[in-house]
Amino acid sequence: MIYICEYGSPDRYRVLQERTTALLPQFKEDIYAEKPERKANNEDSGMEKPEWKAGGGDSGKENPEPESGDADARKNARRPSADHVLAWGLLAYGIRRECGLSLDELVVRRGEWGKPYSSAYPWLQFSLSHCRTACACMIDPVVCGIDVERKFSYREPLAKKVCHADEWRVLQGLPEQERERQLRLLWSLKEAFVKRDGRGLGYGVDRANFAGYLPLMSGEAAEGMKSEAVPFQVTDTESQEPLDFLLRETETYTMAACVGWAEMADEIQYVGPEELLEEILLN
Repeated sequence: MIYICEYGSPDRYRVLQERTTALLPQFKEDIYAEKPERKANNEDSGMEKPEWKAGGGDSGKENPEPESGDADARKNARRPSADHVLAWGLLAYGIRRECGLSLDELVVRRGEWGKPYSSAYPWLQFSLSHCRTACACMIDPVVCGIDVERKFSYREPLAKKVCHADEWRVLQGLPEQERERQLRLLWSLKEAFVKRDGRGLGYGVDRANFAGYLPLMSGEAAEGMKSEAVPFQVTDTESQEPLDFLLRETETYTMAACVGWAEMADEIQYVGPEELLEEILLN
């Protein structure tokens, strides 16, 4: 099951930020302590990382939103914040309704590459993501990854960092507006892909090559994405593993969810901001 909370207008997002930030002092030491640095060698398997209360999101998310020259914005985008509270609160909402469990009961730890997992219920897989317009989480019996991104402008340095050389060549042949749209879809597709098994962005999203599927969701499919999520299947060029994706594009964000070796559950439950805040207060 996929859960999404859409924040609405920028003013509504600011209100959510203010109300959530107001909760930080009482939970600060438990929930928002800075995540400790991992060892540089491979001796640290990561199986005893701090719980969900020790830090932010899923697999070291690097937000593309800040402009390339804004160092302070990039630094703040990686810092545990109210946005993380909203994403974990959404996961708590889904876990409680689907499994009758709380986040504490999951006994969350972090894997080798930093992806959170439940040590108490290893069969229960999840992934979470957030941006300035929405947060999302996915709960599944198989490994999964999800990404939600606020729409951002096309930037050449970002495109070169994200794209495989084959994808880059395809993008250069597209009209400017469609090139921007395809970069946004590629970013979400790739981030969901690397978050699925926990490798995260450190794996190098440019290594994943989806050039054979570009342009993504054009024509009638693009129109369909405005009203509902659209299923999409690709083959991992390295492992030759078939992967199922679900893509959604709205006026304010793009969303991609990914699973492998299983049929993608295409059900999405939308949670209102007030419901989400109530869930956070419960935890």
